[in-house]
Amino acid sequence: MTVQYDYESLGAERFQQLCQALLATRYPDVQCFPVGMPDGGRDAVIPKEGVADCIIYQVKYRKPTPNRLASAEEIEKWAIEALEGEVIKVQRLAARGAKKYILITNTQCSSHLDNGTRDRVQTWLDSELPIPAQVWWRDDIDRRLDGEREIKRTYGLLRDFLGIAELLNLKHPDIDEAEFIKIAKGDHRTNALVKYLAHQYRRDRVVKFKQAELEPQLLDVFIDIPLALSRSGERYDATYSRLLENMDGSLVRSSSKAAAINKWEGLLEDHTLAAFKTSNRFAGVPTASLLLSEIFRTELSPESEKFVLEGAPGQGKSTIGQYLCQVHRARLLNHSDVGKFPSEHRSSAIRLPLHVDFRDLAAWLRRQDPFDVTNTGTPGDWSPSLESFLAAQIRRASGGMDFTVSDLDLVLRATPALLVLDGLDEVPDLNDRRAVVACVNEALARIEPFSPSLRTIATSRPSSFAKTPGFSKREYYYLTLGDLPLPSVLEYTDGWLRSRNVAHQAAHEIRQVLGQRLGQPHIVDLARNPMQLAILLWLVRKKGLSLPDKRTALYRDYMETFLDREAEKSAIVRDERELILDLHGYVAWELHCRAEVGESNGNISETKLKALLKSYLQSRGYKKKKIDLVDQLFTGMTDRVMVLTSRVEKTFEFEVQPLREYFAAKYLYATARPSSQGAERSGNRSDRFEALLKNPYWWNVTRFYAGFSDVGELANLAELLEDLVVQEDSDFALIAYSRAAALSLLRDQVFSQKPRSLTRVVSLVSSDRAVALLYAAQEDLSIPPDSGGEEVAEAMIKRVEKLASTGIYDPGAAQFLSVNSVPGLESWWFDRWLAASDTLARRRWLKVALSMNLLPEFSDSQRLDILRQFDRDLLSWNAYTRAVPAGKAVVNEDDFSLFTDVFRDGLGLDLVPSRTGRTAVDAMAIASLQSVDLTIANKKSRVFLHGRQLSESHLDEASTTLAFEVSELFRSTWRRSVRNDLGAWVAFNDALEQILGGQCRRTLALAVAAGEVKSGNLNRSGVDNLSDQAVSPVFRARYARQRRHDVGWWMEQLERIDAGNEAFFALCCAVRWAPTAVIIKSRARLDRWARAIDPYLLRVLRMTYRQSGASADDGIESGMLARFGPETSYLFSRRLKLVEEVPILTRVARQKRNKTLAGLASAAWMGAMSHESKAAWTSERLSNLAEAYSIVRRSAVPYPAVIRPTSPLTVMQAREALRRAADLPNGMVTTANETLTADLGRRIAPLATVALRDQWFDQDLLD
Repeated sequence: MTVQYDYESLGAERFQQLCQALLATRYPDVQCFPVGMPDGGRDAVIPKEGVADCIIYQVKYRKPTPNRLASAEEIEKWAIEALEGEVIKVQRLAARGAKKYILITNTQCSSHLDNGTRDRVQTWLDSELPIPAQVWWRDDIDRRLDGEREIKRTYGLLRDFLGIAELLNLKHPDIDEAEFIKIAKGDHRTNALVKYLAHQYRRDRVVKFKQAELEPQLLDVFIDIPLALSRSGERYDATYSRLLENMDGSLVRSSSKAAAINKWEGLLEDHTLAAFKTSNRFAGVPTASLLLSEIFRTELSPESEKFVLEGAPGQGKSTIGQYLCQVHRARLLNHSDVGKFPSEHRSSAIRLPLHVDFRDLAAWLRRQDPFDVTNTGTPGDWSPSLESFLAAQIRRASGGMDFTVSDLDLVLRATPALLVLDGLDEVPDLNDRRAVVACVNEALARIEPFSPSLRTIATSRPSSFAKTPGFSKREYYYLTLGDLPLPSVLEYTDGWLRSRNVAHQAAHEIRQVLGQRLGQPHIVDLARNPMQLAILLWLVRKKGLSLPDKRTALYRDYMETFLDREAEKSAIVRDERELILDLHGYVAWELHCRAEVGESNGNISETKLKALLKSYLQSRGYKKKKIDLVDQLFTGMTDRVMVLTSRVEKTFEFEVQPLREYFAAKYLYATARPSSQGAERSGNRSDRFEALLKNPYWWNVTRFYAGFSDVGELANLAELLEDLVVQEDSDFALIAYSRAAALSLLRDQVFSQKPRSLTRVVSLVSSDRAVALLYAAQEDLSIPPDSGGEEVAEAMIKRVEKLASTGIYDPGAAQFLSVNSVPGLESWWFDRWLAASDTLARRRWLKVALSMNLLPEFSDSQRLDILRQFDRDLLSWNAYTRAVPAGKAVVNEDDFSLFTDVFRDGLGLDLVPSRTGRTAVDAMAIASLQSVDLTIANKKSRVFLHGRQLSESHLDEASTTLAFEVSELFRSTWRRSVRNDLGAWVAFNDALEQILGGQCRRTLALAVAAGEVKSGNLNRSGVDNLSDQAVSPVFRARYARQRRHDVGWWMEQLERIDAGNEAFFALCCAVRWAPTAVIIKSRARLDRWARAIDPYLLRVLRMTYRQSGASADDGIESGMLARFGPETSYLFSRRLKLVEEVPILTRVARQKRNKTLAGLASAAWMGAMSHESKAAWTSERLSNLAEAYSIVRRSAVPYPAVIRPTSPLTVMQAREALRRAADLPNGMVTTANETLTADLGRRIAPLATVALRDQWFDQDLLD
């Protein structure tokens, strides 16, 4: 059985990488060249006999001929034409010593003697090329690939049961193909997994939400939903920025936005693009593509691949998990659907997919069998572990084949796997959720050390309350699904129409209706959610232009329209329509209540469901004739309406949770008691809304419930929201949840028909405290323009202007503006920018523009005006060039030269290059390397060179050359063989001086860093003078480090130096190595030197003390340091213990002479306070934190985005912090909000308990 591999699924770049991987396994000395860059005819080379490029390999990929196989003549013609284009390159390489040329291609050759493709092309090679040459055809690659399991897995080429067996490592080098087939067929683990995967693939071929015509095949309508930019999580800075920079040149690519929109040309209203542009709630990084790639493993987190994927109801998180598993299953089963997947997904690395429903796992841990409801006892081979559950799942899905925990262990030891855990939010009971989280964490701790690669993805809704256990943000990467951008909405629509075989004219009419309505803000907000878009399309097909404009109305119209159709087909639906809807509401209420307290997984057995229906009919006083219709009603509900479906035999549940929540809200609203002034009755609509509002598990029900409200009830809803927010004696008034609730109801258009109520609710989300809380809680801040968005934007414009006039940048208000745009916003900002009076004011306004993503919207001339305003402000220049898309930065050689002097002066020593290396600042960052730490410099240089391989240069020649020269120079010095050779760093310094035009602060700072390398001690002769210009600064720095305990030597050296670059060099050395006594005795000199240095450069030098390996217990006292000037006090404050560092930083922060220095000291002050683990957060300490934060904001200096206190807050401290939320840094507000929210969550009673206590369903009163 000869295996043929699907190279066409790889595409040209991945095929080249595959060929390079094959070569690397066979030839350790092979050097592989970057994909997609000019290479002079070399994709890989092997050095030999002193010639670097001795054997040349070049890869040529031929795209398949559409709808047919290419003929031998076509292949020969293509191969020779491809080779003709390489003749000159091969001749040039031969002249440089190349001995052999090999072309590698995916094309099939024919083997007829003399007349076959192979021989005819070989004849051409022999006659036309100056060195021996040959072609490796498809069969050549196939046979070389046969024994390379990991390469086949990495490039997605394993197929069918043999691929699964090979994935399990059953193929050994010493057995032939026939023996391998025999082993594979006889292996019970392979057979069980094949059947398990086939069962799972069949089950997941359709999208969830299977009501009637909303049952499309997954591959027909799947859209790779983009990730939202998220500021949450401990790893944000280290992960998201690197992730987004990596996307440009990696496997992960989104579909062409322009192409999707062009297909709809003439159907979209002019204002549609603008309507979608008001939200930037998506980052454009396709989620499935990211999670199928190896980018996290290879670039960001090789030690752990654990993710939590969060998304709103109906956002598609479960569908993403479903799709990820299907990609792997289809290939391992060699299913006919494989060709339907995008090529970049087909060619991704294969993993064994395992899918777990958290509800099933919770039931398993309660000793229930989620796979067999007829089993009332403990399942066989039960153990309270994830491994036991997975083994049972495989046994069940494979038809009962033998598969044990030991089998699973052997499989996961041999096989990279994907574990998808779906629906953590659907396990609401506190104990159950704690149990499943612990179960998963314990299992991963057992599995991961022995697994070649285990990727775990858990899905959940974002938690409104920190009430229930979740996965640690320190151990898991949290990813958030964004909204569908317009191109994705259009792609989904096209796929939806194709999947239903809608006739061309009808499809055109549907597109026309949708194109008209997508320009309306309320329809835009509905269409951004995949599940709501599916309902919207169904309604467009049935009702044309008559579409609902609110979320609750969308679901209501869907059900009404669907029942209209079913009534024509079913007598029970026609005759008992209202009763069937009522029964759905009652069942939804009961199931949601039971799920909240952990009594069920949201499902119910057939017997219990019928009993529940009968109980409802009896309690409502229906007569026996109606009660006898229970079986028919049951059939109508499960077979016709199909809202209740059976996932496990003999059990029923709502197919998707939003439908259960919709019907629960409908039931609560419809059964609420009437109440009037003077005759108030408990359990009325107002009481129920208030109770729902205070219970986060019922939050989605609350949103539906509010959507049912009549216009006359809206003022009361607004009043209840106000009560929740403004009652200072209530913890709800202090936390973000209350404002987030108001924000969500505005987004749902609940108050759009009542302008006065709308204005009241807008004020709840736009106050100073509300902005701080919502920003800290990472809430979605977007609001439709006609539902409060315009009012909020106007309020934020006034807020930004007011705070900017007092010298403060407000990130929360800027974030609000970024997603609630109004016409003329760019002009408003540009006018304020031009009016800015100084560098600090310009920095503040630049931060506003960056938060709002305004810079790409300006014209070239406007961007040039912005750039020229920066003067010598390298920080602003850096921020600007990173924010503007590649090719639009308007950076030319003159602009680059504008900053040469600043650059040579040492500013920007801590610049970090982007991974794609696209801007002139990247060139500067590389040229600076990391002048305080050579290990970081190595990483920066490697990142830059890697990034340059991935993307086209948009730099001018001067800055590109600078970056490359310095990077290559550093990399050659960093080689393992010479990195600890001080002579090599001397040569590096000399070469760097030549590149940068002579000695400067930048070269001196790098020389001092090189003094840290681990080399032998130097002899005193010739190097004991710190200011001797005849000696390399590398040697001088190294010798200064040797004398770090010699007070006399240091005093002698410092007294020789007066000012200039030598003073800078001496100060760099002193910060790292000078004894404390020297620092004290040299106060006046050090004060003078430090005052001459820019505060930002002082910040960089300050960081070098602890990076140099010195300890903070060398005898310096805070009292002594207090006598120094503010610059020197700040510079040497890291020599103090943390508790002594705070008062020194406080003094520097409060000085008025140097605002920038005050800001930098305040940032350090904030950081020091946050790390004082034993200090309580008293009112005085919170006041100090607020003071430091105020100074930082006024000085416009960079500071950590998240400064979280290391010591936990008490509930009382959290309350105090939240009362001052508008004055405290984001991290403190976030921590305080989480602390109080968690405490409040533990005190909330289940809604069923509230309903029973307040007699919501007292039948005497209801009747």
